[in-house]
Amino acid sequence: MNRLSGVAEILMGQSPESMYVNENEIGMPFLQGNAEFRQKHPANIYWVENPTRIANKGDILLSVRAPVGEMNLADKDYCIGRGLSAIRFNKTMDSIFGWYALLHYKRQLNANTQGTTFQAVNRKDIEEIEFSYPRNIVEQRKIAEILSTLDSAVDHTDAIIKKYQRIKQALMQDLLTKGIDEKGHIRSEKTHRFKNSPLGRIPAEWSVYRASAIMRIYGGSTPSTSQPEYWDGAIPWLTVDDFNNGSRFVFSSKKSITSKGFNNSNCIILKKRMLIISARGTVGVIAQLSADMAFNQTSYGLDSDQKFVSNDFLYYLLNFNVRAFLGRTFGGVFDTITRQTFDTISLPIPSIPEQDQIHSILSQCDETIEKERETLAKYRLLKCGLMQDLLTGKMRVNSLIKGN
Repeated sequence: MNRLSGVAEILMGQSPESMYVNENEIGMPFLQGNAEFRQKHPANIYWVENPTRIANKGDILLSVRAPVGEMNLADKDYCIGRGLSAIRFNKTMDSIFGWYALLHYKRQLNANTQGTTFQAVNRKDIEEIEFSYPRNIVEQRKIAEILSTLDSAVDHTDAIIKKYQRIKQALMQDLLTKGIDEKGHIRSEKTHRFKNSPLGRIPAEWSVYRASAIMRIYGGSTPSTSQPEYWDGAIPWLTVDDFNNGSRFVFSSKKSITSKGFNNSNCIILKKRMLIISARGTVGVIAQLSADMAFNQTSYGLDSDQKFVSNDFLYYLLNFNVRAFLGRTFGGVFDTITRQTFDTISLPIPSIPEQDQIHSILSQCDETIEKERETLAKYRLLKCGLMQDLLTGKMRVNSLIKGN
């Protein structure tokens, strides 16, 4: 193992006098700390006319105050304040390899944090970070190339997900307020009949119903936590943490209950394709069940009245109108959705065939997003494994280097 001080110079930040700091883009970009960090490069909001400590383009910017260890890469020269340090590798270390090595080994800083009000590390703590690295700079560059390629794949996949999320939002805005006609065209007041309603202008074919009139609402429950025989059974038991991930379907739960726990509580089983909505804490998160599951009292289970609306369509309709629910929450410590909330919300309802068309379009977007999320998770897992292997020497790439 080698110390960071052997391959890099560490510059600790020094804050300039406040009289020289401005927001008018006069002087050098100034970074106070990690609050200005972004995904990879920082975005400064201040400038300074009389810079003190300067990080050069290409330096690694490391947070030395809570949260210790956050990293960014300097995309230009910056003046850095006391909350940051700059790490500048010497000629024995490829800078991109050094970036990945530091990402992997910086966890050592956690053991060195100090301070009562906030955690902090000093120059010595950073200099004594220990890590292994290949002496051959060509091998360093090959490792950096492999990991950079994976990072590019992660960024590309993430961009695709965000693109389809934007497309989905735009489609929801049109399809859930204007709808789609029998020819597959989104309606417009120029070409179709609309009418006034309590919700504003809606297609003439649509109706408006109270939320509570078109669905059944079920409350959740928790078996006694003092009875171990009630837990770790075969019945999935949901909390909001199990479906607060942005996905349409909830596939599994972190906890489960036994038949005995179920029978000795007020728990009920929601059937596959029913909906669940969080009523406390992170209020208004909605998901659809991929299997039969029980749930706790921080959520409500919802089952549509099939004469008026399908659960598949209701999922998108409620997600689009979730702000209406949030606007009617109340509570002291945290906001809460109650059963009465569903009496105060009105929803626009098209015919069942039109619901099916709208659901089909939006579910295709969701399927694409979920597929890309799975790909993203695989890339991230692969990168994590390769970093562990390549940056510790467990896997060598000499055989991949021409001439070796």
